[in-house]
Order: sequence, then C-alpha cells, then structure tokens
Amino acid sequence: MSAETTCRFEELDRGVLAVTLRPELNEVPWTDIERIGSGIVGRVSSHEKPRVLVDLTELNHMGSAMVALVVRIWKAATEKSGRMVVVNRTDLVGEVLEISGLASKWTIVPTREEALRSFGASRGSTGADGESSRLGMALVAIAGVLLLLGVLALIDAVAGGVVIGALGRSNTLWAGTALAVVSLVAAAIAVFRTADNLKLVAVVIATLAVVATIAGVGLVFSRPVPPPATETTGQVVRAAFA
Repeated sequence: MSAETTCRFEELDRGVLAVTLRPELNEVPWTDIERIGSGIVGRVSSHEKPRVLVDLTELNHMGSAMVALVVRIWKAATEKSGRMVVVNRTDLVGEVLEISGLASKWTIVPTREEALRSFGASRGSTGADGESSRLGMALVAIAGVLLLLGVLALIDAVAGGVVIGALGRSNTLWAGTALAVVSLVAAAIAVFRTADNLKLVAVVIATLAVVATIAGVGLVFSRPVPPPATETTGQVVRAAFA
C-alpha cells in the first residue's frame, strides 16, 4: 500500500507541516509502516525548526505500530528544535495515548485551529511565533523594495539619468549604495525570522544586495571617465592648411 493512501501531507499557515494519518494505516504490515515512517521523518527533518501537526481525527482506533510511527515523527521534530501538536477527537485513540504515557508529553487538541494557535500560526494569532513570522515577511518586503531603489539609483548614476541631474553623480552613487546596505541588513535579519518558504527569498535578496553594495562602493571610489575631446571647426581647418 502506498504512502498516499495511508497518510496525507499539507503545508499550512506559516510553514506548518500537517500529516494526516488514515485508517488504512492500521491494516498495513509493520515493515510497510517503517518505510512510510521513514518518508514522513525525511520530510520533517528537511525543515529547520519544523512545526508538525499530526492529525489523527480520521482514526477510530490506533495500534502500537501507529503509536511508534507518531513517536518517530515527534523525535524527528524535537531533534531539529521543532514542535509537534496532535489533533484528536476520538476517545479510543485518546485512551491509547493516555495508557502509553504520551498524552502527558504531547500537546493534544481537538481541532486544527487550536493546533495552529498553539504554534502561533493562525491568522488571528498574537503568539511569539506568529509575530516573529509577520516581522520576517515585512522585512523581506522592505529589503526587496530598498534593493530595487538602490539598484535603480546606481544605474541612473552610471547612465546619467534623471536622479543624477538633481543630486549629482557622487550623491546618487552614495544613495544607491546606502540603500543596498540597508536592504542587506533587512534581508539578513529576515533569514532568521521567516518561515522556510520565505527563507530562500530572503537569501536571494541578501545575495543581490551584497553584489549591489560591492558595485556601489566600487563606483563611488572610481573616477568618472571624461568625454573624448572634440576638435573645433577652426582647429580642423588650420590643421588642413598647416
């Protein structure tokens, strides 16, 4: 039996990974559960500080092999400094978790909305994780805008556009370089404050900001190339009759 028929993966708000275990998993041989579990653990381990929601609401009962599977998911999350929250509404499943002593170790809630709130991941959440993630998103947006403005200023200074006419070449170059530096700082902070799906964007912006900063510094301290000298008509005539 394939993993798709025994469990379902979803990416929820703020990068929360939801794993729904289906009743068919209770009928799967132990060796297949081990294989399916390895796939789930691999997905969890691929996240930095993973936040995993394990949904057991479709189950009517829970065998020992499935309990062991959820324990593996829990360990994979905690080994990466993450968290796991279990969603369960079935009394029999709850009794199994109580008897096994896991109910006292795990956060178990009856709905996904409560699970997301416990992560600080719901839209109305005011938890620390939610605030941090929103700050990261804002920093990514700010870094992107500042980088764009900085690059445009540097291009304008090189091409002799509108801004250079108002500020002068040197001031325009300094302004573009400063914008790139601030963009780099904002993107670097965002790398540590965003969910996994935005980290790559923050890293790309930071990399481009480094390139723009280096280019700007190089242009600031370089001497502009003077335009080629042109001979006047009189000089050309005198040279012809010399």
